[in-house]
Amino acid sequence: MPTYTQYKDATDTTVGPSPIIWADCPTLEMMHDPGVGIHHFDNFLVSNIENGDGYQGLGDNAPVYVVDTLNGRVAVTSGGTDNDQSMLGTSVDLVHISDAAGEAAKLWFECRVKVSSIADMGIFVGLAAEADMLVNFLADNSADLVATADAIGFHVLTASPTAVGTVYQKGSETKQAVETGVHTLVADTYVKLGFVYDPAEEDSKQIRFYVNGAETATSGTATNIAAATFPDSVNMGLLATTKTGEGVTKTLTLDWWRVAQLLPRE
Repeated sequence: MPTYTQYKDATDTTVGPSPIIWADCPTLEMMHDPGVGIHHFDNFLVSNIENGDGYQGLGDNAPVYVVDTLNGRVAVTSGGTDNDQSMLGTSVDLVHISDAAGEAAKLWFECRVKVSSIADMGIFVGLAAEADMLVNFLADNSADLVATADAIGFHVLTASPTAVGTVYQKGSETKQAVETGVHTLVADTYVKLGFVYDPAEEDSKQIRFYVNGAETATSGTATNIAAATFPDSVNMGLLATTKTGEGVTKTLTLDWWRVAQLLPRE
């Protein structure tokens, strides 16, 4: 029977998921046997976000499904008033990161996004607790994470709208910046953002972050995960959100996203 090999290239700016992230994910095994783990990939070719379909649109302006020829994507577009925000999130939690005995399990996440503007625009894309997906997930006048949010992913502030940083936060704790400036956004140009949590990795490389298939300089550590500031064992799902810092609409376009996690994750 035919075989398919994924090579772990150092960088990958192609349209699809990055092999360096996904080469060791047992995707087929998960699809055939849910006891191995969970896997979800959505390129929005058939998803109907307006009718639910596992998603919820929140904020001042609801996300809009955009049909391309033989393709699909979601435009997460803010309103045209200062501090308007738009959010797309899963309606259920899917995965979590934990170092607890019996819970620690490898997790993969990646998405492909672009922004309409690099002026006065804040974004977050990654994993967040469904219960925390409030209208003001990004704070007014800064687009910082609100204090109650549980999340891990990629964050952009309105004051520095080209600079993507890797962050995590436990609700009611201080947001932790893993690394600032892991990528410089360019308007209307796609970028792939992802991370892998592997509890079997060395303590200094427990959560590896990737931009276009290239590993960033700083990883999340076992010490980070054990601290009170990390959303340890918090169930989370997709969140893609944007906030405008001026009276102009801003759009975060989500081309596709993918997540997988081995069992156990109870």
